[in-house]
Amino acid sequence: MTIGELIGAFFTTPGPGGVVVILVLGLAGAIYVLLTRWILQGGQAEEGTMRRLR
Repeated sequence: MTIGELIGAFFTTPGPGGVVVILVLGLAGAIYVLLTRWILQGGQAEEGTMRRLR
């Protein structure tokens, strides 16, 4: 079995390939949401809780 066949089998058979794909998609979604929030805030980090209370 060549490396290409092994990689193809990893993603086409049920099991660990599907888990990897779901984790990658979930991570991409989380990064998208975090970057979108950061951009909408004007690129500034959130103020700490104590600063907002002052």
